[in-house]
Amino acid sequence: MTLAARYRLGVFLVFAPLSIFLTGAGGLGLSSSVGFIGLLTLPLLALPGWRAARAAPLALGLSAAAIAWFCITHAWSVHPRADEVYKLILLTPLYIAAVYACVRMGEGEVRVARPVLLAGALALGIFFAIEALAGLPIAVAFQGWLHDLTDPEGALGIATRRLSRGATAFIMLAGPAGLWFWLKGGYAYRAAALFLLAASIIAASGFGVAANVAGLAFGLVVMAFALHWPRATLQTILAGTALFILASPVIMAALVALFPDALAERLPISWHWRLEIWGFAVERIAERPVLGHGLDSGRSLSELVMLRGMEIERMPIHAHNAGLHIWMETGAIGAVLAAAALLALARSVGRAALNASLAAALGFSGAVWLGSVMLGYGVWQEWHHGALAFALGSAFILLRTRA
Repeated sequence: MTLAARYRLGVFLVFAPLSIFLTGAGGLGLSSSVGFIGLLTLPLLALPGWRAARAAPLALGLSAAAIAWFCITHAWSVHPRADEVYKLILLTPLYIAAVYACVRMGEGEVRVARPVLLAGALALGIFFAIEALAGLPIAVAFQGWLHDLTDPEGALGIATRRLSRGATAFIMLAGPAGLWFWLKGGYAYRAAALFLLAASIIAASGFGVAANVAGLAFGLVVMAFALHWPRATLQTILAGTALFILASPVIMAALVALFPDALAERLPISWHWRLEIWGFAVERIAERPVLGHGLDSGRSLSELVMLRGMEIERMPIHAHNAGLHIWMETGAIGAVLAAAALLALARSVGRAALNASLAAALGFSGAVWLGSVMLGYGVWQEWHHGALAFALGSAFILLRTRA
């Protein structure tokens, strides 16, 4: 193993276990731990990264243009703080570098790194299963210790929110790890794979976040298709997402119109609230369809209404749908650039050296993330960008294409 390989492996062995721990702690710290993997390995990636970029210049160029436009729109945003500008500009390249560092690992590095990821996925599965089935005993205890909370309900609410985020990151990692165990064969390995599937289902459904359930279901469907049609499945998902982003104001407006108040009131409160959020986002898009209201403006655009006897915000921070979020804040220009970048990436996937198992793992993690940002999280949030990068890098380590 060369000195460079030893250094890269050393970075991974420090920050991968930290990333696994931070996943159990709620996931927010993944923005830093995964970013450090990219930052500290960046000097080793400059030359091979440049060669790789030259092989797919259109996807890289359009992605850079999209991010640049997203950041420019903050110039007219009603939200005063420019945090997301710095995060998008600085962290996005580091997440890409973190994934590429995993791609560049040699077989000697992989033999050492792989057990860390597999053991970490199993440990997280045990942790999230215990928390979901036993009523969050560990998280509540730590919340009380860290914040001196004397209100049990307050501690439970904070712990549930944090664990729901950590569950998203865990599920994205559990897919590649579970697939490795299943393909390895044998009773013990297959049992581990089934355990990770069961733990993922428990984690997705155990913390009151419907987006996690939808993301897991979508990820499993994509994985099944990708095992049979690797490149076609990934290309279809990327192209389909691009088309949805372009058409999201029309699609989501039609969906909201399908649920008049009498029908919406029969839905669970969280889904009724989503309809209100989506309807409000469509209204704001109509006000500034070309340029949008500016990056992060969703944090300042809202109004209070009564919903089933409760006072709610019609825009609680973001649109709870990636397509509407992009349109509302960055306008048609942002939507077109994002869609073009995804279509260019789909074109590049068609030429990539991917075996079926690797494509299935990448597709699973990407689909879980996509389901989450289409129904739950804000599209700019850096912690789940880091979680996605960690899961994709792990997929390359666990299920790489072998020469």
